[in-house]
Amino acid sequence: MYFEQYPAYTERISFRNLLAPVIRDERSEFKDIIKCFDTDKNIPRDFKPHLFFLGFGLGVYGELVKLLDELHKKTKYLTETKRLLTNNGQVNVNDAKAKLNELESEVSRVNASMEQLRNNDSFEIVQNELVQLDAQLREVRDQQKAIKYKIKQIDILPQPENISEREIAILFNQFKSGLGDMIKKSLDDVVAFKSKIDNFRNTIVNTNLIKLKADLQVLNEQARRLDTLYSEKVSILDNGELLGNLKTAIRIFNEKNQELSTLRSLIGQYNQADKEKKNLIAQKNIKISEFDENITGHEAVIDSFEQSVLDIHDKIFGNKQSHFEIGTKNSNQAKEFIYFDLRTDDDHSWSTERIKVFIYDMALMFNEYTRIYHPQFLVHDNLFNVDNDSLEKSLNYVYQQEQNRGEEFQYILTINRDMIEVMEEKKVLNFDVEEHIRARFTKESRFLKVKYNEVQKRK
Repeated sequence: MYFEQYPAYTERISFRNLLAPVIRDERSEFKDIIKCFDTDKNIPRDFKPHLFFLGFGLGVYGELVKLLDELHKKTKYLTETKRLLTNNGQVNVNDAKAKLNELESEVSRVNASMEQLRNNDSFEIVQNELVQLDAQLREVRDQQKAIKYKIKQIDILPQPENISEREIAILFNQFKSGLGDMIKKSLDDVVAFKSKIDNFRNTIVNTNLIKLKADLQVLNEQARRLDTLYSEKVSILDNGELLGNLKTAIRIFNEKNQELSTLRSLIGQYNQADKEKKNLIAQKNIKISEFDENITGHEAVIDSFEQSVLDIHDKIFGNKQSHFEIGTKNSNQAKEFIYFDLRTDDDHSWSTERIKVFIYDMALMFNEYTRIYHPQFLVHDNLFNVDNDSLEKSLNYVYQQEQNRGEEFQYILTINRDMIEVMEEKKVLNFDVEEHIRARFTKESRFLKVKYNEVQKRK
């Protein structure tokens, strides 16, 4: 048989995965034949169980899913690397690569200049002297800062408050009237005592301030002398061509070298990611071609399945204006490489999309090829929120299958009783509804026998 050439068990499929199209989540809203889960959940479309029912080997599909995932991640990484490399698109990649060449040239020139300085016979001696002078300059400047801070502190000290003799006399008399003979000092004694305190304070502050300014003057002179000596030593290393200041040369070298290292790393990452992306695209193209060959090899199955779709469509809509095909799409931006295209009469209306799911699921369960892998078990929870005519014909179709196939399949449908009553009154159903009811739930007779509210998970 055909399925011996293309076994569906080349890659395992989980039982949970297999049941997704068989027991669709009611919150999927039955508006997509592939998406079987709650529309609020960001669950990717999974073609694996559908391909399994159609007898496809799942190996190539699994490899392509992994390749597309890697390609998506690599594209995202490449985009972020390009953003850093081009400074948010202000320059293009080729300009960044040209800048890399210029930076390499600049670093090479600066390094050559430094090497030329180092090759001087007196370089090591002068370099050591420069290091010592630099250390001495830092120490002197630290001392200058400390003394300037002390002088600033003295300058902001509050001046002694100048209280007039008349004010002191008033205060003194107030105390004298209250203390009587206990106060013996005269007003002149109090004034003299205050003057001694102020003079003592001023003497200490002024003496300290004079000393600090003298020390600062000495340090200023010392710093000037060291700076002059430092400049003289540096001039010895001046090659008169590129950089005369060794300290500046080292600083420029470090800055340029850091910029060069960062840019070289980004360009390396970009080139590697671009190479890996192209390799993934090439692998993906090969696998898509391989999958296209599988589709071609499955033409008999796909054509048979389409015929099942047309037959069911004719039972419900009264015509065969329908179509089914499986194909691939090769886009570097698309997260999917495969599509199932099922078209029905009056596509894209809300109710027709639900009927489309019904037709597809029934075709999977009853088609001569797909039924081999199908569990022959199907649940539609609140699927038929459609017009009465479509519902009537859909239910009569299932009853016809029951008559033809007996108990080899099981179909479970949940539906509101009032939707059936109208059809019962018109006697348009070909079967006795009561004979097919397996459970009935009302507000008085609840499911699970208790009143409950479904807990919504917080996002």
